[in-house]
Parts: sequence; C-alpha cells; structure tokens
Amino acid sequence: METREGQKRMLCKRGLQILRPSGTPGLVGLPDSAGEEVADFADFLVKKTEEEQLQKGIQRLIDNSDAFAFLHDEEDLYTPDDLIEKYD
Repeated sequence: METREGQKRMLCKRGLQILRPSGTPGLVGLPDSAGEEVADFADFLVKKTEEEQLQKGIQRLIDNSDAFAFLHDEEDLYTPDDLIEKYD
C-alpha cells in the first residue's frame, strides 16, 4: 500500500483531491486499484460536467445568433392536413 502522500498524488488527477474533513486521504485502507477506480470515476464526472457546460454554451450562442434566423421567417411548406398517418 502506498503512503498517504502517494495516495494523495494518485487522487489528484485534474486537481481533485479526495480527502476526509480531517485532511487525511479518504481512501485509506482500500487497495490501490480501488483508489485508481475512484479517481477515474471522478475524472469521468468532471469531464462529463465540462462537456455539458460546453454544449449549453454552444446552444446559447446558436440561440442568440442571427445565422439561423432565416428558419424562423421561412413559410411552412406542409400542414398537419398533409399527413397520411397521424400519431398522437
């Protein structure tokens, strides 16, 4: 088992630290592979959050952009009466 400093370094991927309120590493007593798995999952969550924020930012840019404004002004080519089958 690694020392506390070794565990702290292992869990610092992307600047995250998994510590108890007392300041000691939160995964003491777990095998190294379990600590690595927790760190990998934390990395996954951070990456997922970053991607969601990026998507929301892109969506905001598109919503506020005039690039697609022509779609709002385009006349409707079809109406619900043109449908052969309707699904509710």
